[in-house]
Parts: sequence; C-alpha cells; structure tokens
Amino acid sequence: MRLRYLDLLRNRDFSLLLGGQTISRLGDGLQVAALLWLALHLGGAGAVTLTAFAASAPRLALGLFGGVYADRLDRRRAMIFSDITRGLAVLLIPLFAATGSLAVWQLVLVAALLSAGGTLAEPARGALLPALIRRDQLLPANALSGATLQASYWLGPAMLGLILQFAALKDVFSLDAATFGIAAVTDILIRYRGLADETAPHGGIIAEIGDSFSVARRDLLLWVPILVFTLGLLFAAGVRLVALPVLVGRTLHQSAGAFGLMLGAAGVGEMAGNVILGQFLIRAKGTAAALGLALLGLFRAPLGLIPNWRLGAGLLFGSGCVSALTDAPLISLLQERTPEAKLGRVIGLVGTLAYGADALAAPLIGGLLVIMPVAAVFLLCGLLTSGIGLVGAGVCWSREKDGRAATPAPPEPAAETRLSPEAVEPAEGVPSAE
Repeated sequence: MRLRYLDLLRNRDFSLLLGGQTISRLGDGLQVAALLWLALHLGGAGAVTLTAFAASAPRLALGLFGGVYADRLDRRRAMIFSDITRGLAVLLIPLFAATGSLAVWQLVLVAALLSAGGTLAEPARGALLPALIRRDQLLPANALSGATLQASYWLGPAMLGLILQFAALKDVFSLDAATFGIAAVTDILIRYRGLADETAPHGGIIAEIGDSFSVARRDLLLWVPILVFTLGLLFAAGVRLVALPVLVGRTLHQSAGAFGLMLGAAGVGEMAGNVILGQFLIRAKGTAAALGLALLGLFRAPLGLIPNWRLGAGLLFGSGCVSALTDAPLISLLQERTPEAKLGRVIGLVGTLAYGADALAAPLIGGLLVIMPVAAVFLLCGLLTSGIGLVGAGVCWSREKDGRAATPAPPEPAAETRLSPEAVEPAEGVPSAE
C-alpha cells in the first residue's frame, strides 16, 4: 500500500492536484459549519433550511451544464476560474459584516454562488486526473482523494470551535477564501495544456448534454453502475438524512452529540475504507461498485434494531468502509471507459443524478416514516439497497468475468497535452454512496 501511494505522490502534478483540493476541502468544511451556524444566529431554523437549500439546488440545476463546460474549456483553467470566483464569493460575508449589513439573503446568495462554482470545478478535476497519471493508478488515486475528502469534511467542522477561540466567526470565511487561493496556485503549477481537439467546433449546449446520456448508454458497463448507484443512493441517502435523526432522538432518546458521533463514525469508516482500497488491484470495477452498494445495505438494514448508539456507530463505521468500494471504483470506471474529450459531461451527469437522488430521498423516506416504524424503514431500505446492488453486480460480472467488455483503449493524446513525465510512463498493469 505504501509503495502504491508513494509512487503516486512522487508525481508532481498529482501531488499538486491532491494538495490543493485537500486544503480547499478543509476550508469548505470550516465554511459550511460556519455558514449554517451564522444562518441560525441571524434567522433561526428557517434560515438554516433556506441556506442549506441554496447550497444544493445549483448543483442539481447546473450540474449537467458544468460537465459540458468542463469538456469545452481547458480543465486546469476551469478549476482556476472556479477557485478564484468561489474565493471572491465567500469574501462577501466578511465584507457585509464589516459594513453592518449582514442578512440572511446574503448568506443564501453566497451559498448559491459557492455551489454553482463547484458544478464546474468537480467535473473538471475528475476529467483532468487521467491526463496526469497512468491508467493503472486511477483507483488508488481516487481512493486517496476520497480519503482526504472525508478527512477534510470531518476535520473542518471540528476545527471551527478551536478557531473561534482566537478569531471572530466572520474571519472563518476569510480563511476559507485563502484556501481557495492556495488551490488556485497549485492548479496554476500543474503542467497541462488541454486536449488535442479542444479547439474543435462544439454543438449546442443541449445537444452536448444529451450526448452525456448517449455516451453512458452505449456502454453497458457505464450505464448499469450509474443506474445502480443512483437508485441505491435514493434509499441509502434517505435513511441517513431523515431516518437516522429520528432513530437517535426518538427511539434511542439520545442527544445531538450522539448523533454527531454516529455520523463521524461513518466518515472515519469511509476514510479508512478508501485508504485500504487503494492497495488492491481491482479489474472488475463495475462489479465491485455494485457489491459495495449491496454491502452498504446490509450494514444499514439492522440499524433500526440497535439497543444503543454505540452499536449504531459501529454499524455506520462498517457502512462507511464498504461505501468506499462503490465510490472509488465507480469514478475510476468512468475515467477508464469514457472518451477523454467527453469525460467532464459524464462526470457531471453522475453528479446531477446523485444530487437528484438526494433531493428525492428526503420526502420518500419521510413518507415511509409516516406509515411505518423507524425499524421497518431501515430494514426495508437496507434490503432494497442490497437487492439493487446484487442485481447490478450480477449484470456487471456477466460482462467482466470473461473479458468481453474489456476496458477500451482510447488513443494516446498528443505529446503536448500531457506534460508530466510521470503521466507518459508505460503502464505496469491493467488497473459516496455513504
């Protein structure tokens, strides 16, 4: 494991990409917690709800467009543009605070701007990665990225209390802006000149969005894992967002502290799962992604029957570990099987479907809780998640076991498109649901 990660980290451009996104994500973890706390202070629970909605709605509305523009534009420059604009957007909060005019609508505006910027940065980053490393390094690279994401996501809010001992709440947003600046600098230092056919004429934006569906549908080993991931997320995300708080508060009669520790256990599990996953060579990535979802459902199903929150934290730790088996192989599969010139739009499609599933999950699970006890909701959703994963694994394995759906070998880009010397080494082998 150490050698695989050390080999990756010796790659200058990958290290710059990973370091910049880790620092930026750490700032995001701080900013999200501070933004919601500030919304609560200014406008109560209603303001928190409105701000949270503003932070997610643009990703659903603009995700497909962001993916297309990640293909149209130089991906490195798209990331730099997104980092700078989001850094400037978050600086609006200390600016408004300094003038004494800070209001809820301004928090909503900033949350929406940050979310909109992410719809371009995320597919651009995912589509850039294959140009920086060898194909057999994609899985450990995505696993390492997933581990740093989880670490930053949980460490950021934990650091908020410590920072507020020495600084005002508005200063947290200035710190987040600085992390975006650091990420922009690391992106600038990455050696990448774009795709060889980047100047080719483009079709209409709607046609290119439709093309993202066409690219996925033409390849069964893309389409099946994408559908499995989306349908499974509908039940897996819903129980985490809606049923878990009900279980902790009303059934186990525990406080928000216990709820936070249980969520933290899931995050730590996903981080550990990603770190471990990166040491393995997984060829049947579609099968692995679907099996990860099936195992996730098995860990979730008995949650409604637990006698105490500590056992629940253990189950959530396990579900976090196995969810890594879905996330990293899925994104690696997209990067391997999608033509490089269209990778951004396919990643944007998957992200949009995921946010759509999240949006539908809350009312779906909320409706089930009206007619069923919470234990039955966990059991039903867990079994449905496992069933979806097992069906998907069966379909994928039937294609992957005998090599009939071998990974396509896209043509090597022109030499000027990949400037990292590590990126052009000969390959040594064939390479959050939570």
